[in-house]
Amino acid sequence: KPKGCVASGKTFPKIIYTNGINTSAEAACATMHKIADTRCAEVVGIYNATDGIGGDVANANRKINGDTKDPAAIALASLVQDMAEHGDQINMYAHSEGGLNAQTGLGLAREQMNIEHGQAFTNTAMRGINVNSFGTAKRGWPPGPTYRQFTNASDPVPHLIGAAQRGTRDRSFLDAPNTSRYEFKNPHWDPIDSHSMDNTYLDFLNGQFPVPKNANGSCC
Repeated sequence: KPKGCVASGKTFPKIIYTNGINTSAEAACATMHKIADTRCAEVVGIYNATDGIGGDVANANRKINGDTKDPAAIALASLVQDMAEHGDQINMYAHSEGGLNAQTGLGLAREQMNIEHGQAFTNTAMRGINVNSFGTAKRGWPPGPTYRQFTNASDPVPHLIGAAQRGTRDRSFLDAPNTSRYEFKNPHWDPIDSHSMDNTYLDFLNGQFPVPKNANGSCC
């Protein structure tokens, strides 16, 4: 929850966050705290564990090619289904490889809800999901949710993902119809900084879509 608000009793909107490649659990937790503090939200993390740069790139390629066995994607699917069944508002932030986990997880959740609850329930549940993606795939998102895509033109990762997706055009290049795209240019000497969720992407989001706070800057 936002800093200083844990004991306030105030209810905050929930955000599911799934992180990108080469991210430690500590770094993912730090990002969750920044999202909570700047977006005045309760953040639930689906940790996309790192296997190092090489392993993470290989994992991302497997997901682009249709692998549905990623633990983070499966955990995300389970959480989405559980929240949908309880009628909770579902807001998702997905960064980098986390975007591929979100794509896979949303597809898995849709399939499972179809089996257990039928098409009408599933369609309604999927339409109630809001996804904000950052520095990740522009294509291949399951239809139903409302999407806002944020892409730094100086970030190499979305271009690399897009190039890898060209080999799976039948799946990856289908566009979800309800998508708003926000492209900006924020270059850095180090391209990793251009890909940063904490600074580059979250700062842009907060500048474009600020969240109202109290006069003292507190969420509570």
